[in-house]
Amino acid sequence: MVQLDSCTAAKTTPKDVGLKKLPTPPGGNSPKQRPSSRPPTPPKEIIDIRSNKPENSLKVQIAGMFLDMNVNTGEERALPTLLLYDAEGLKLFERITYLEEYYLTGAEISALNRWAENIAERIPDGGVLVELGSGNLRKVSILLQALSRSRKSITYYALDVSQPELERTLSQIPNTVHDNVTCLGLHGTYDDGLEWLSSNPVTKGKKKCILWLGSSIGNFDRDDAAAFLRNITDTAMNVGDMMLVGIDGCKKEDKVWTAYNDPHGVTREFELNGLKHANIMLGEEVFREEDWDYVGIWNKQEGRHEAYFVALKDVQIDAAKLGRADAGIVKIKKGERVKIERSYKFDKDEVRQIWEGAGLVEAAKWGCETGDYNLHLAYKPPFSFSLKSEQYAELTYPTVSDWHELWKAWDTVTLTMIPKSELLSKPIDLRNPCIFYFGHIPTFLDIHVARALGNKRLVPERYPRIFERGIDPDVEDPIKCHRHSEIPEQWPDLEEILAFVSKIRKRVEGLYEEGGERLAPRWGVSKTKKLKRALWMAFEHEAMHLETLLYMLLQAPWTRPPKEVVKPDWKAEEQKLQEQDLEYNPWVEIPEREITIGMDDLEAEDLDEVDRGERHFGWDNEKPKRSGIRVGKFMAKAAPISVGDYMDYLATTVKGDRDIEKLQVPATWTRNDTSIQEAKDADIKDRIRKSFSLKTLFGKPLPLTNAYALSLPAVASYDELTQCAKFIGGRIPTREEVQSIYEYKEAMHEDGGLGKKDARKISAVNGEMNAGGVQETPPLDFFVGFGKEARVGFCGWGWESVRGGMDGKEGVDVLRGRGETGGAWEWTSSVLERHAGFVEQREYPEYTADFFDTKHNVVLGGSWATHSRLAGRRTFVNWYQRNYRYTWCTARVVKDVE
Repeated sequence: MVQLDSCTAAKTTPKDVGLKKLPTPPGGNSPKQRPSSRPPTPPKEIIDIRSNKPENSLKVQIAGMFLDMNVNTGEERALPTLLLYDAEGLKLFERITYLEEYYLTGAEISALNRWAENIAERIPDGGVLVELGSGNLRKVSILLQALSRSRKSITYYALDVSQPELERTLSQIPNTVHDNVTCLGLHGTYDDGLEWLSSNPVTKGKKKCILWLGSSIGNFDRDDAAAFLRNITDTAMNVGDMMLVGIDGCKKEDKVWTAYNDPHGVTREFELNGLKHANIMLGEEVFREEDWDYVGIWNKQEGRHEAYFVALKDVQIDAAKLGRADAGIVKIKKGERVKIERSYKFDKDEVRQIWEGAGLVEAAKWGCETGDYNLHLAYKPPFSFSLKSEQYAELTYPTVSDWHELWKAWDTVTLTMIPKSELLSKPIDLRNPCIFYFGHIPTFLDIHVARALGNKRLVPERYPRIFERGIDPDVEDPIKCHRHSEIPEQWPDLEEILAFVSKIRKRVEGLYEEGGERLAPRWGVSKTKKLKRALWMAFEHEAMHLETLLYMLLQAPWTRPPKEVVKPDWKAEEQKLQEQDLEYNPWVEIPEREITIGMDDLEAEDLDEVDRGERHFGWDNEKPKRSGIRVGKFMAKAAPISVGDYMDYLATTVKGDRDIEKLQVPATWTRNDTSIQEAKDADIKDRIRKSFSLKTLFGKPLPLTNAYALSLPAVASYDELTQCAKFIGGRIPTREEVQSIYEYKEAMHEDGGLGKKDARKISAVNGEMNAGGVQETPPLDFFVGFGKEARVGFCGWGWESVRGGMDGKEGVDVLRGRGETGGAWEWTSSVLERHAGFVEQREYPEYTADFFDTKHNVVLGGSWATHSRLAGRRTFVNWYQRNYRYTWCTARVVKDVE
């Protein structure tokens, strides 16, 4: 059921969507919420923010939606949903919200009662809270009271187009809301509210949290929901601002249908009242009550409830009465339906797509007892990377927008997470100090862009000597190391490096069309091809080092939390896992299949003047394409090794009175202050849980005593995880086996679900040519479209559960695919080595060849900090030393078929 407010009643939108409205119950207060005996609340200030912009009348909407159907596209006749919300409709709807069958209101109140303190914790002191559609305070007062108890200074604004409604709403504020929460009204439309938020000096510089409760987002289809929120994001939100959105995820047919078709007939009365309201708006009885009835339908395919008026007999309506004499007499046949509202339900993947389309990132969500209705806290991030292949790989080389987002990511990490006093620190002894990476990235970019164009470098003369190549020494013998830049006695000042960064970024921007995303057509064919490759290589190089810096910073005690990123709620995540078997991780049979590894990308073709069209680029280890590789049938665990699994394994290594303080744990763990003596009476597993936590980037570790921590992927070295795999009863898979798992998962969902293949075509430079020249190849399957379990591309700042939601499911339904391993790469047992046809990168010959030492193993997939372009390219390969403890890799367990 649509839940609108009077803000929307004064606004026309193409699809007639609006905001939340909760009227007072008829006859006074509900028995569930009795009035207090406190003195009357003093009148609250109401700010008039109305503009003089003309608005389309509801009468115009009636004519347009009812008459302008398109039979060619199957579009149904419709009436504006706002017709349901006149004074009588508001009273009827309030009665509905108290019905047991209408679960949405009760579920949202339940979520607020359970989690209001946690929500309030994330709203910053001095912040502004704006509710889109004031309505009854039955729900929001729960949050206001929690904020009051927090003693934070908060200003709450209730937005509504009706001043009487605002006066009524604000007068109901409980006396338990103290003076630290200032409550005000905004008198105006939705558009007025957004304009006020974006321009009013009162809110300037303050963090905002916009409330949109009641699952009003269900009034939108999938695309329009994202567009609606995107407008708010772009118009009224700054980086770090938040939205708290109520979203119904229930898709149980009986439950949903009953909610909108109650046995008491209140919903029917509410819907049919919309026709009475239409007649009032039109000035005469155009829709006779005896000609129509209400019908509600659950559309399983679309995941929505649909509400219609249905003609009880053949009906004729004079369009002139609707203000459209040109339309003549409209004939409605008996049984024909007229749409009045739709109520969408959103699953996890659909919610993720909404956030991406809206330019928001989900930080936390809080649910009711059943878990299918949640309050989602999303924020405007400092940067974002799309998980849609048509966006993260729009061109074969990075667009201007790609660069801008990557630079914002780089600046967020380098300039907000590393204190200046620690620039010379080395969070990991095997790596360079932090200052090196500040200079390494722009130096690499400048060298390769200048080389491609034959131009002079911008880089200061000494920078290549100290910044061109980093170090990656042998873990066992750090003296052994490939060729790298010299370590200076004194590094350049940060200000000097940042000035150079600004120059090279401006040079890169100047290579593109003004105001466009593509390279400017200034150079010959060969030089353009070289430039595209140089930009692609430098872009991916920077993206990889962004992740390197982050796994280094995880090891530093002085690392600051990322600025303008909202901290997740681990307690809420733990609550979701209650009554779930966190040890459940079934074996899945992976059938025999033939796979192809790698791609074709001839660098030599960059040197000629032949235009072969666009090409995808790859690193030397991705080439050439090797086809016809048979991978036999095997069994694989559906999800990777979890922290709980690894803890169970560690418990078996503790003998007798062995001191747990000597236990070597992964580098992603940290030891608690709790003494062993405090945990002495517990069993071995409990002693380990009480003794360790997981490191995070939010300044506070996640204790293993939190069940959510046990459900995360075990992130450790290959050597550590291979022993755990044996304990579980298997081994770590080969590179070919991991790819077979990915392809099997994708093949089972090619109908548009998880892992849907990218069917875009590119020029045949990576494929075949015909005698007539260049032809379009079949889909090259270079990039994946990530599914709902994907944890890559900074869609979250940390690992996530690889056990939640698996109970009772088997086979491919629980099998984790590419990028779905909880935000960590996957180790393989395959050693990084030369393969047939391998040729060193012409412009960067040491990229892979320096690591053919038999000590590095291939890893696939991606971590939460891996750019989508890397994690989503099927041919991309990463590698680490098997005993390197700092990498963000997990492992899956496989075994041969008996």
